Amino acid sequence: MIFTDRIDEIKKEVERRVGNEKRFTHIMGVTAECEKLARLYSLDEADTRRTIIAGLLHDITKTMPDDKHEPLMLELGESLDEETKKCPKTMHQVTGAYLARALYPDEVDDSVFNAVRYHTTGRAGMSLIEKLVYLADYIEANRRHEECVAIRNLFYGMVAANGADIHRVIDDVIFKSLDDSVKQMREDGRYIHNETLSAYDYFKEITNR
Repeated sequence: MIFTDRIDEIKKEVERRVGNEKRFTHIMGVTAECEKLARLYSLDEADTRRTIIAGLLHDITKTMPDDKHEPLMLELGESLDEETKKCPKTMHQVTGAYLARALYPDEVDDSVFNAVRYHTTGRAGMSLIEKLVYLADYIEANRRHEECVAIRNLFYGMVAANGADIHRVIDDVIFKSLDDSVKQMREDGRYIHNETLSAYDYFKEITNR
């Protein structure tokens, strides 16, 4: 893993802020998966580093109570959009992105910021780094939920197929994960963030579903 002293410093700060062993284990799993996927997709060293940093920072505000997210945004000179307030489980991707940029402006460029910002909902037109972080969050090795195991097995099974277009594979697998999530949320009667719906429509179109 590309762990320079600076990245090790970020790791320690994330661990301190998260304050939860299980969550930090997940974060480190995502970070490792990000590096694995960056290598698989032949990213250069700079983009591999960006992908790893985004994985390390993606859940930096995940363990914050719901009522602390809006005050944090105000402290950072930002505001929490009304759509995200309707989906409390997505607040951490917004606050996490802005906090990460405030803490590490020299490390969190637009590509890292967006990878953190959309790692839960996804969005239309995701960059490759955004896709890799989104997928890593879903399939990292510590994930034991049935749906995560299924997506992990599907992804690596498709990648291993002879002649597989791995860029098509990631689009297909992300669509499958979105399709599963949207169906489950609809069955549960939960509000679906419009970024998730936009991502669903986008990946449905590009995968010709």
